[in-house]
Amino acid sequence: MEHLAFSRVFSPSSLVRGIGLLVLCVYQPCLGHAQIAIEEEVPPATIELKGDDLSLDQKKLFIYHYLLADIAWRRGNINIAADSMAQAANVSGELQIVTKAYSYALQAERGDVALQMAELASSLDRNSLQSKAMLLRAYIVLEQPDAVYKILITMLTQPDANADLVIRYVAEALGNLPDPGKWLSVIQQVVAYIPARATAHLAHGFVAYKSGDFEQAEAALLEALVLDPGWEEAAIYRLSWWSDNDNRESTVFFGEEFLFSHPDRGRFRFMFAQLLYEWGIDNRALYHFSELVNREPGNQDAILRSGLILFKDGSYELAKEMFERLLALNSNSDQSRLYLAYIAKHQGYYRIAIDWLLGISAERYYFEAQLEVGRVLAEQGQIDDALGHLANIVPDSLGQQVRIYLTEEYLLRHDNRIEQALDLLNAALIDIPDDPDLLYARGLILAQMGLLADHERDMRRLMLVEPNNAHAYNALGYTLADKSIRLDEALALIMRADELKPNDPFILDSLGWVYYRMKRYDLAIYNLRRAFDLREDPEIAAHLGEALWAQGLVKEARSIWRKGQSYDGGTDNLVLGDTIERLDP
Repeated sequence: MEHLAFSRVFSPSSLVRGIGLLVLCVYQPCLGHAQIAIEEEVPPATIELKGDDLSLDQKKLFIYHYLLADIAWRRGNINIAADSMAQAANVSGELQIVTKAYSYALQAERGDVALQMAELASSLDRNSLQSKAMLLRAYIVLEQPDAVYKILITMLTQPDANADLVIRYVAEALGNLPDPGKWLSVIQQVVAYIPARATAHLAHGFVAYKSGDFEQAEAALLEALVLDPGWEEAAIYRLSWWSDNDNRESTVFFGEEFLFSHPDRGRFRFMFAQLLYEWGIDNRALYHFSELVNREPGNQDAILRSGLILFKDGSYELAKEMFERLLALNSNSDQSRLYLAYIAKHQGYYRIAIDWLLGISAERYYFEAQLEVGRVLAEQGQIDDALGHLANIVPDSLGQQVRIYLTEEYLLRHDNRIEQALDLLNAALIDIPDDPDLLYARGLILAQMGLLADHERDMRRLMLVEPNNAHAYNALGYTLADKSIRLDEALALIMRADELKPNDPFILDSLGWVYYRMKRYDLAIYNLRRAFDLREDPEIAAHLGEALWAQGLVKEARSIWRKGQSYDGGTDNLVLGDTIERLDP
C-alpha cells in the first residue's frame, strides 16, 4: 500500500530536490511560480560577476574553472565537475555559482564540498533560509545527526516557518536514506522539543517504521492519534503499516472503529474498503464502497469498485446500475462498457453484449473486448463465426497472440472438437515454442484424450521451462492419481505444487484425491474439506463426497453433492454426475 505524505524517495544524491522543495513549501506561499534556485542552470552568458571586486586574473581563473566544470559535467565526470565548480564559486563569491557548485557536490555525493559551499552561502547571506537548508542537506550527506538536529531546530524556530511541513519533509528524507535507523535520534529529539505536536510523532513513527522498528513506530503513531484522534493521515498510516505486516484482524478492527467514530473520512474509507476487497472480505468492502458512493455521489472509483464486487457476487442488476451510473459520469469509461457486456452475456442478451463490446475503443480494453466478441458468438452457437473473428484479430505482442490461441482452443474444446483443439495447439507451439501457457493447455488436452505419455512429456517440459510452475506439478500429479498409478510419485509432485502455491483449492483437491487413491481416507477428507471451503467447485464436491462415502458418511456425502450441483455449472459437470450415478444411482 502506498504511503501518502512521505512518498518521495530521497538519497544523498537526490536531496537537492527534496529539501529545495521543502524550503519552497515552508517559506513561500505560492509554489506555482516558484523556481528552485539550486536546480537552475546558470549558463556562462548570464553570469554577472562583480567586476569591481575581481581582478582580470581572477576573472580568467573563474572562467577556466566554470568551463572545466561544465565540460566535466556533460561528460559524466561529476567529481571533477564538483571540485571545479566549487573553485569557480570560491573565486566569484556569487550565490548563483555557489548553489550550482553545491548541487554538483550533492550529485557526486561529495559531502565535504557540499558543506564548504553551504557555509560559503551562509556567509554571503546569514539570514538566508536557503543556506540553512543547504547546511541541513550537507550534514545529512556527511551523516552528522547532531548537526542536522541543530539546523532543523533553527529552521523550526524561524518566525514564518510552517513547522509541520518542515518536520514532514525532513522525516521523509531521513526515512528513505539507506540506513534510517541512524537518524531516529534526530526525530526523537524533535519529539522531545515539541511533544504536543502530532506531526512530530507521525514523523517519528515514519522513520521508526522505515528502520524496521514496528513497535516504536506503532507507539509513535498512537501518540499522534491521541493528540489528534480524527487525523485521517495518521489513521491511513496505521492502516498501511498493519496491512504491510499482515495483521489482518487488528487492521479490520481498527478500520471499523475509526470509521464508526469518524464516518466522513473518505480517503481512509476508500483505502480500508480496497484492503478488505484485496483480502476477500467482499461484504464489508461493498458496504464501505457503497457508503462512500452515498456520501460522495461523484466518486467514480468507489462506484467502479462497488460494481466489480456486485458483478463478482453475481448481483448483475445491481452491478449494471453501478456501471451505467459510472458511464453517465464518464462517457469514456470503456471498463464499464466491458462489464456491461459481460452482464448482458450472462443474462443471455447477446446482441446487447456485442453492441457494448463494439463501442470499446480504449487501447487498454480493446483487445479483451475483441476476444469477448468471439466468446459471445460461441455462446450463441456460432462457433465458426467466433473462430473467424478471433483469426482476424491482429495482436500487438506475443502475449496477445498466445491469448488468441488459448481462446480458440477453449472454444474448440467446449464444442467437443478435441482433436482440432490439439492440432491448433501443436501449430501454436511451432509458432511460439515452449510457451508455458500453451504447453500447459496442450498437456491438459492430452490428459483428457488419455495420452498419458504425451501429457507427461509436456508437463515435464513445462517444469524445465518454469521450475516453479505449481500447476505443472499439480496437473501431472493429479493425472497419475486419477489413473491410480505411480501414487508415491503423484503424491511427491502434488506436495511440491503445494509448497509452491500453498492453500490453492485445486492443489488441495489433488492432494486429497491422491490420498483417497492411497486409501488414506482421513488425510483425503481433511484436504478435500479445505479445498471445498476455499472454492465452490462441482468437481471438488464430487471428490469430497466420494471420500466421505468411502468412510460410510453417506448422509454428508449426499449433502456435499447437492451443494456441488447448486454451484455454477454443477448440474452439467461430468465428474460430479458420474460420481453420483456410480455410487448413489
